[in-house]
Amino acid sequence: MARSLIIHAFNFGLLWAYQVPLGASVRAAAPELVLVQIADPQLGMLNMYNKPTDWSKEERMLQVLAEKAVAMKPELVFLAGDMQNWWPNEKNPEKDRNRLMNMSQSAFEDLKALNLGLKQRQSVRQCMKSLVDAKVPVYYTPGNHDIGDDPDDEMLTRYVSGNAEEEGWGPLFQKVEVEESGIRFLQFNSQVYWSAAETLEKYREEQLEFLKEEVRNIPAGTKLLVLLTHIPPFMDSFDEPEGWANWRQVYRKQILDVLAASELPLLFICGHFHANVVKEASYQGRPVHIRVSSAAGTTIQWDGKDSLTPEEAQKVASKQVLKAFAEDVGFANIKKRLRAQGDRSGLRVFRFKPESGTFEDHWYTVDELDGR
Repeated sequence: MARSLIIHAFNFGLLWAYQVPLGASVRAAAPELVLVQIADPQLGMLNMYNKPTDWSKEERMLQVLAEKAVAMKPELVFLAGDMQNWWPNEKNPEKDRNRLMNMSQSAFEDLKALNLGLKQRQSVRQCMKSLVDAKVPVYYTPGNHDIGDDPDDEMLTRYVSGNAEEEGWGPLFQKVEVEESGIRFLQFNSQVYWSAAETLEKYREEQLEFLKEEVRNIPAGTKLLVLLTHIPPFMDSFDEPEGWANWRQVYRKQILDVLAASELPLLFICGHFHANVVKEASYQGRPVHIRVSSAAGTTIQWDGKDSLTPEEAQKVASKQVLKAFAEDVGFANIKKRLRAQGDRSGLRVFRFKPESGTFEDHWYTVDELDGR
């Protein structure tokens, strides 16, 4: 029996069908379901403070990874946020993080006029074209570099719907259902759980109701609930301190309580950290698997490592980001520890067994994929 891909997405009171036309089909049912995760291409990160118009290395990594993903013939590809590096929602001109150190105001105005954020997004779409042409379904989730740390209505609307110059990336949250798979996939916006901005409360409420409704209506026979988002809820322990790379504790508990009501094992597939972390935990007696994947673009070696234990990652994630860079990268080490290159940039492949709800996952660098 053929397996069809159906998306139900709710944003701004609308029902969306995005990326994959309704009724589109994927190949016949197989013993396994393949998901490819590509996280944090973040075009422009590597050279943001010396040559911000040059993201050629990151672009090359993303293009190669997209082409490699096509060859894997996955049921879906998940791009886990931070498509661009240019901060899109800077409100304070004096503290604009896009401004180079000691840059004059006139030079900064010239830099802004280049519209680098738009160009970075266009580059990502061009890199992903091989997947689109192969009719591989691609799903996006917003990262903090896509909507800002504290996004406003205008920013979120542009992310979803685009404007006269470009298409949007699609829903802030959505259900991706592969019929008869035994796996339920939910994609949602983690930025509302990192930010404490009161202006985001209506978005938190909308997303909360979406998650509750999905949990209430999980079909019989579902074996695993997969959560596709940008920032992980935690790295090591449910009650770890809040920081730049985990959720605020109040939202962490709220959302985990909702998801635990499914009485299913949970798998979080995340990015944001630019390094690999694998955590096996439990919540209310149910397994919680957390996979934090390194970057398709510029990777970060926290404490000199490409992969961290959950305990090591928690110490970095629970800090403020500048403190983490100062203490766990070292500003003198940035050129060495921040790299977009074949032996570090990569993607993660998940192979699910629908009948049992079990899975295997593996991180591959670009070089490792070239050798396959």
